[in-house]
Amino acid sequence: MFLKNTFKNGARFQKWRRNIKMDMPYLNCYITKTNSILKRSIIMVLTIFEGLIFSFVLLMICVIDIQNGAVGGVHFYEQDVKDRVVELGLITKKEIKKNLMLSGAPLWIYMIFLMPMAVYLINGADSFMKGFIQLTIIFWIGGAFDRIFIDWYWVGHTKAWLIPGTEDLMPYIPKSALIKKWVSTIIGYPIFAALLSWIYSMIIL
Repeated sequence: MFLKNTFKNGARFQKWRRNIKMDMPYLNCYITKTNSILKRSIIMVLTIFEGLIFSFVLLMICVIDIQNGAVGGVHFYEQDVKDRVVELGLITKKEIKKNLMLSGAPLWIYMIFLMPMAVYLINGADSFMKGFIQLTIIFWIGGAFDRIFIDWYWVGHTKAWLIPGTEDLMPYIPKSALIKKWVSTIIGYPIFAALLSWIYSMIIL
């Protein structure tokens, strides 16, 4: 009786093992799919976070530029405002160019070097297309922040960027300039992202 039960249990165990082996491909497929979804989710979170960092960099550049008054950030204004400020003797053309270079240098360093390196080395982008998509998302997040918070709200609806003697030139960002900014954000950034992705995919991959 003992041997009979042992034989039956052994047969059931072998049958169970065979069933498990048959089901393993489906289990492995499920695990692989789950890991893939988790990996994509982590990459998306990293990409959004890097877009927020880009927004913060833009914000800090503006804060530093106007810490002693809006004249310090006049290089961001339209040409008629720059000319008026120079006529009023508030700043010189040479100083405007200098401030533009000081503001642009850290921004371009971040955009050309740090951002793509984060995408390819931290996020693990392993192809041109993945790098392009992630960089485009980062640029669009920062661009939307620039257009909506900085241009529309901060410049357009607060007095932080008001320069005395230029009130008749307001709004500082006219409709035509705003359209150009949005076009550069929506179309220009993806083109720039494609160029960076092509360069870094050639260097790193």
